[in-house]
Amino acid sequence: MRRGSNIPKRKLKLSVVVPAHNEEANIERIISEVEKIRPDELVVVDDCSTDRTAEKIKKRKRKHANIKVVTGEGGRGFHKALKAGFAAATGDVVVPVMGDLCDRLADIPKMVAKVGEGYDVVCGSRHVEGGAILNSEGIKTQFSKIVGSLNHYLGGIPTKDVTNAFKAYRKHVLHSIEPKAKSFDISMEITVKAYGKGYRITDIATVWTGRKKGKSKFKVFRQGPDYLKWTLLCIGYRFKPKKH
Repeated sequence: MRRGSNIPKRKLKLSVVVPAHNEEANIERIISEVEKIRPDELVVVDDCSTDRTAEKIKKRKRKHANIKVVTGEGGRGFHKALKAGFAAATGDVVVPVMGDLCDRLADIPKMVAKVGEGYDVVCGSRHVEGGAILNSEGIKTQFSKIVGSLNHYLGGIPTKDVTNAFKAYRKHVLHSIEPKAKSFDISMEITVKAYGKGYRITDIATVWTGRKKGKSKFKVFRQGPDYLKWTLLCIGYRFKPKKH
């Protein structure tokens, strides 16, 4: 694996990106929780919401000067919202956080610390010691475990939870990859392609908790084939002939 970039002596600037579609029940709380870890920048992407999400984001922006509001363009979609948030982020380290309060935000400083050690992508892993998935449908839990295992053991990627969107990226990694995914698999695509480029990747344990309000927008059977595509790419990277 390629060594991480030269680590700047200054404090790494942290941008947290929150894509949100119809999250009026959660968005004020998620902003408040993210602010507790004191990010340098909080990019909130309104993904074409039809409820009061945008109104509540603006309300919070009046209280927090570090909030940058981005309006999704070109139609709704998690992949579009995430790319818009990444493009707007100015930090050295960029961490996407789901707008449904499923991620354990207390792990973000640990992720940033790992980047400071020289890693380029730090994956929040639910499938290592200390990690867990709570309040989730069994089929989704098994799906993430199977995909994670296939990519780790067959593809050789140094994470056991490649599907989880909760990751810390060096900004330049995001600049170096042009994702093609059309759904939630964008997080896996970016990580697999970062692996193919030789960036340093690692795991930290995290706990993911299923949403208590609203409905999940991820559908296993509809989106499963996309994850298989990136799994095959990952395996291909491992066995690609080395250049001499």
